[in-house]
Amino acid sequence: MPLIIPDDLSTRWTLEADGVFLLDQAGAVHQDCRPLRLLILDPGANPDIDRLLGLLSRNPLQIHPFLATFHGVAHSQSRLLPSRPWDLRWTDTFDAVIVADRTDDGAPPQHSVFWDELRDLIDWAAEHTRAGLYLGWAAAAALAHVHGVETLAPGERLERAVAHRVVRRQSYLLRGVEDQFPIHVGWRRRLPRRLLVDTPALELLAAADETSEPYLLRTYDRRSVYALHQPLRGAGALILANWLNFHLYQILSLPVRRIPEPR
Repeated sequence: MPLIIPDDLSTRWTLEADGVFLLDQAGAVHQDCRPLRLLILDPGANPDIDRLLGLLSRNPLQIHPFLATFHGVAHSQSRLLPSRPWDLRWTDTFDAVIVADRTDDGAPPQHSVFWDELRDLIDWAAEHTRAGLYLGWAAAAALAHVHGVETLAPGERLERAVAHRVVRRQSYLLRGVEDQFPIHVGWRRRLPRRLLVDTPALELLAAADETSEPYLLRTYDRRSVYALHQPLRGAGALILANWLNFHLYQILSLPVRRIPEPR
């Protein structure tokens, strides 16, 4: 949570350099403290969907989650929330969308029966929500659809913790994360790193320590975040909390359809 400070505080830059998150008085006056409305899409093959919902519920911010599925999915794996097909919610207003991983599917997303429906969801979210968080399979799909960064090779099943490292320490998403940290990897999807680095709209934030395979990326306007593996434990859970705080809560004084200038 931010500290509210006088606009002319002389030590502001010192505090920010020490990692203290500050909010000036003008920003504090216009903050919208209502619950965050999140549309969470369960692709139908994620047994950890309730763990993701649990992480969201333990955040100190107020959150109102809505669970959705693809039309071809009979029901969500969740025991906590009822679900509806996502396109029955398209007239509702949401602050952000989270698309979970398909943990049983290592095939390229373009080969999935849900490819067209997922592309429609991504396009709808870009128009009607403030931010999007795409995890695992969904992250690979969004990178392919929005940025043209794709691989046609099947993923490699790992199901183990892999050491990762911070690439961009200054990112709000990595506040409090150690320079090296483990992330549980279900499927290793080998995306062309050169294309990722050379894509102007994308910024690489964290990668596998030994192989330099991308893990965490975001767009420069901070509207879309891509995590190639589910953020359910340790550093991943902290990244999820940082996303909620810095990419949503702190900028909700802006109307949903307005896009702030890149920071």
